[in-house]
Amino acid sequence: MRKRVGELPGTGMPPGRPAASQPARNRFAFGVLPIFSAIGIPLVSLYPVASVYRTLPLTANGMRPMFAFEPKPLDKKTNLQTLLTQPADDDKVTVFWLGQAGFALRARDLLVLVDPYLSDSLAVKYRGKLFTHQRMMPPPLAPDAAVGLNLLLSTHAHSDHFDSGTVPPLMAANPGCVFVCPKSAEEKATELRLPADRTLFVDAGEKHHFDAIAIEAIPSAHETQERNDRGEHRHLGYILELGGLRLYHSGDCVPYAGLDVALAKRRIDIALLPVNGRDDFRRSHGVPGNFTVDEAAKLCLNAGIGFLIPHHFGMFDFNTVSVDAISRRLNGCSVSGLSYWLPSTGACLSLESIERYDSRRFSRVK
Repeated sequence: MRKRVGELPGTGMPPGRPAASQPARNRFAFGVLPIFSAIGIPLVSLYPVASVYRTLPLTANGMRPMFAFEPKPLDKKTNLQTLLTQPADDDKVTVFWLGQAGFALRARDLLVLVDPYLSDSLAVKYRGKLFTHQRMMPPPLAPDAAVGLNLLLSTHAHSDHFDSGTVPPLMAANPGCVFVCPKSAEEKATELRLPADRTLFVDAGEKHHFDAIAIEAIPSAHETQERNDRGEHRHLGYILELGGLRLYHSGDCVPYAGLDVALAKRRIDIALLPVNGRDDFRRSHGVPGNFTVDEAAKLCLNAGIGFLIPHHFGMFDFNTVSVDAISRRLNGCSVSGLSYWLPSTGACLSLESIERYDSRRFSRVK
């Protein structure tokens, strides 16, 4: 639950200091866990995990948001499938990165997957083409390995977000799971013969509750905001509330007018944003892009979001950005009110909202 925050004086520490150097009452403690594949073989960590502490601006009354990020004990024999299928025994929310835009969110006995791409279907589809879509990272688990799944969300119909090799096996392995996708993707869902009684088609502006999970759909702009002939948005972002935290997963998106204001009104705790950028070459070959790292950081500051998890990198060689470049930009950008976790495949972060202030006053970045 959200709690009011008491007065917290500034530390006097400059932005960019590691969390461990901050006083215990005002720091992020980060925990990164190596995870193993569903068959028990250690995954190669393709990307280093970076975490940077940046002091958040104080409001006029000296308030500051706080979260706790703690490691979970992990035996070397424990694999991702086991972690996903075991209910948590505390109030923390655990975030697992599945590669590309895919995430698993665990809160007690609730399990939610967003945009998982766990197959190699795109390599088959684009074999012999200019962009072969060969995976640069292995799937962290088999598509049907996550059982006990409550919700499966896809932000739009592109196959790395709504995968024909991932969604049907997950739905078959989880007879109690509800699949949520845009109304504009109804034709694809029908083509894949997804169970109609467990599929919910949504559009921007809709809110839905599933037990202890709340979901709101908002528009996304995959370079542009697009609608089909029925006026339905082709690309959505989801605001999820579970375990006392409010997370924003934008799907594929670039900045658009009013997005920061809309997010600020919703008081987002953590943003999961794609940072592979965009350029004329990819665009000319039918590959629209996403936020740059700087744009993602700017959105977070302007929307009053204190924590960023960047993603959508390291999957396809033609549509990525290097981890060094992400880390360098976030470390060197002028956004002093932002902390982040740069994930690797086979890594997770356990987090808990400790205290939260009710109003934020940030300086906007132009």
